[in-house]
Amino acid sequence: MNQTIYFFSFFILLFCSGASIQIYSQEIKTEDSAFIFSSPRPLITTDEELQIKSNSVGFELLFSDSGLGIGCQFEHFFSINYRINYGIAFSGKRNTDEIEFWDYSTNNYVIPNKINRLFIIPVNIGLQRQIIFEDLAKSLRPFIGISAIPMLIWKMPYKADFFNEIKDSKFHFRAGIGAAVGADFGAFNTTLLSFKIKYNYVPWGKNGIESVKNIPINNMGGFFLSLTLGGFF
Repeated sequence: MNQTIYFFSFFILLFCSGASIQIYSQEIKTEDSAFIFSSPRPLITTDEELQIKSNSVGFELLFSDSGLGIGCQFEHFFSINYRINYGIAFSGKRNTDEIEFWDYSTNNYVIPNKINRLFIIPVNIGLQRQIIFEDLAKSLRPFIGISAIPMLIWKMPYKADFFNEIKDSKFHFRAGIGAAVGADFGAFNTTLLSFKIKYNYVPWGKNGIESVKNIPINNMGGFFLSLTLGGFF
């Protein structure tokens, strides 16, 4: 009888110790497996990041001492801070006031001493860098930029007869560089509204080219005020 009691007591003790070892081992496994990994990128994306679009296109108005010009701009954003800019524009070119007077001998308006009509077609290929100001980033984003400027110059001999001038016109090619400073307005990735001041240096070479007699133009670029309106896609 005593042997039976000892046997059952030993069996119960062995069972309890085995159960406790199993529970303890499970606790160790649970604790060992509780590793915390940090994600290399945010798990929650902000609304602004979800809305980022990589391209913009816009219509450009140009103002200079030669008058009004028009153009278009295309931009590709590498990031919020950097973008590459492509554009083409069309504008007149002169370096002095050209005032028309009525000529009774030709019954037409003429510009005294004018010998050529000049038009420029600059193409810009540039890089722009946004300057970050945290307090202004939501509504005003200043930037600076540099550009290569290939340019076509459309030269027409001045005859006070525009259609004959076109027939005798010629194209010339020049190249230069440009720099710009400006700012984008409004929320990023919505409507594009941009204002900038540009300076293009495109030398003609030699003695320049004349629009008005004896007043040669040596730089086919100059200062421009640019206003661009467009959108993102």
